[in-house]
Amino acid sequence: MLDKNADTARKTVRHLSRMSEEVQEWTQLVAVRREGAYPPSDIMQETQVYHSDSEDDTHEAAQYIKDPTMSGKIYPQDAVDVIYRYLSRIEAIGAKLQPIFEYSSTLPTEHRCTLTFPPGHPPSVIQGPISISKVAAKRAACFEACKHLHSLGLLPYKLFPRPREVTRRLRPLAVSIDEDIEQTKGEILPTLPPAPAAPSTHQTNEEALPLSKAQGLSGTRCYKRKSPEFWKNAVESRRDHFYPTIVTVDRNHNPQKPYRPILIIKTVPLSPIDDFQLFFATMPSVTYLRPARPMAFDKDQLHLLHRYTIRAMRGIFNKAFVCPMEEMPFLIAPLDFGWNIEMGKTDPKWPFPDVSDYIPWDLILYAAEQHLVPLRTESLQSLEEDIKDAVVQDWWSEYTKRYDCMRVRPDLNPLTPLEGSAVRTIFGLPDDP
Repeated sequence: MLDKNADTARKTVRHLSRMSEEVQEWTQLVAVRREGAYPPSDIMQETQVYHSDSEDDTHEAAQYIKDPTMSGKIYPQDAVDVIYRYLSRIEAIGAKLQPIFEYSSTLPTEHRCTLTFPPGHPPSVIQGPISISKVAAKRAACFEACKHLHSLGLLPYKLFPRPREVTRRLRPLAVSIDEDIEQTKGEILPTLPPAPAAPSTHQTNEEALPLSKAQGLSGTRCYKRKSPEFWKNAVESRRDHFYPTIVTVDRNHNPQKPYRPILIIKTVPLSPIDDFQLFFATMPSVTYLRPARPMAFDKDQLHLLHRYTIRAMRGIFNKAFVCPMEEMPFLIAPLDFGWNIEMGKTDPKWPFPDVSDYIPWDLILYAAEQHLVPLRTESLQSLEEDIKDAVVQDWWSEYTKRYDCMRVRPDLNPLTPLEGSAVRTIFGLPDDP
C-alpha cells in the first residue's frame, strides 16, 4: 500500500506541474481557505480517482451514487472533488472569492456544513448532516449536493470516477473461437490477438478443419460482444422516479404536417446526445433529444404506459413483441398538439420543461386497447379529421404494411387514372425540377 501511495504522490506532483497559472493559484487558495473558492473553467481533474485497499474493502456497504452511462460510482470521499468540477462548468461571474462552504458548530464534536451554489443554478443551498469534524461535514454536504444534482439529472457522467472494471474492459482481450460462441480466454493483452495462420499443406483434412472454419468467419479476429451499460442500469433501477426525454423531428419534406413529439421515459437520466439527421424520401430531417423535468407515475399510469409501449413496439417491429414491466428499459408516451414543438428544439437548460400536463392519457388508453380503428367515410369532413396525424393500412391484420396519410384528394376516386404529378402529390414526393 505504501508503494501505491508513493506512486499516487508522484502522479499528483506531475499533474500539478502541468496546470495553468490560474489553476495553480486556485489550488493554493483552496488549500488555506476552509470556505473554498470557485474554480476556473480550465480546471484539470482526472476522473480516475484512486481508492486505497482499505477503502475498497468497505465499499460494499458504503453509500454511493451510480452513473447509468458508464456505471461509475461517487462515494462520499469523492464528493468534494466532483462538486468542484461541477462548479468549474458553471459561469459564475464575479464569484471567484465568494465562499462556497459555511460551517456552524453547536458542540466541539458537532459540525454542519452549508454549500451555496451560484444564483440561478440548482440547488441554491444544500445543508449537510451533523458530522464530527469540519472536513467530514464538508464531505457530507458535497455528497448530499451530488445526490440532489443526480436526482435532477444534472450530474454528467464525465464527472463520475471511471470504475476499474470499465477501464479494464476498454483494453483489448485475447479471445478464441469455440464453435459459434465468443469466449474470453487468457489475460488482457496490450495488442490485438494475431490473425489465424494459413493451413499447412502437410496437414490432413481433419487437422485443417478447425482452422478453415475459423478463416471462414467474417474478418480475421473475434471480439467479445459488448452492450451499453445504460440499458442494463435502467432495468435494475428503482421505478419510483422517471426521467423523460423529448424526441422532436423536423418534417422538412412536409412542413404543413409536423411529426408529433414523443417521450422516451427512463428510470435513469440519459446523457446528452447531439442532434442527428433522419432521411425521409432522401430529404434530411433533424432529430432533437432534449431532457424534460423528472416526474413520477402511479401504478395505473405505469401499467397503461407499459401497454402503450408494447403496442408501439409491435408497430415499429411489425411483429409480435412481449416484455414484462420489470424488464422494460424504457417507456414511450406521446405529447398532444398543445405542446410547443419549438420548445423541444431549444438548447437544454434548467429548469427543464414540464411535460406532465401534455400527456394525452385518453389517447394512450385508446391506443393500448386496440391496434386499429376503421376510418369514417360518411363525409369528407369526418375522413379529414380521422387521417390527421394517422397511419393507414388496407388489412385488419396487426402486422402488415402501413402508409402515412398526407391529405384527402376529393377530386379523385378509386377508378381515376393517376398521372405522374398526382402520384407525387399523393405520396408526398417533391415535384420534378
